[in-house]
Amino acid sequence: MTATWDEASACPADETPGKVMRRQPQQGGGQLVTLTCNQTRCPYHTDGWVVQVRPDNTIPDKIDPRTREKQFTPLQFNSMRREATLAALAEQARSEQRPGYEVPRV
Repeated sequence: MTATWDEASACPADETPGKVMRRQPQQGGGQLVTLTCNQTRCPYHTDGWVVQVRPDNTIPDKIDPRTREKQFTPLQFNSMRREATLAALAEQARSEQRPGYEVPRV
């Protein structure tokens, strides 16, 4: 499903039409359009919101980031790597607590 421009350009807080502030072309076509609310007391007056326009001029449906399915890649942090990291941190803490130790600049 796709949204219409009127739906996507309406302010998320008060549903008034937004004002286009910037159009940013994307690689492969399409663009990201930044809009702001015209109502000065609205939180979106200064922050704004972004609407994605695909190369075929369709607009994806609005997705609530709090409820959408997450797409994070699982971390592989095995126990040997964990132990090595903890040992290195412990050694660093011991070194920093010795008298006369100076933290090197990085």
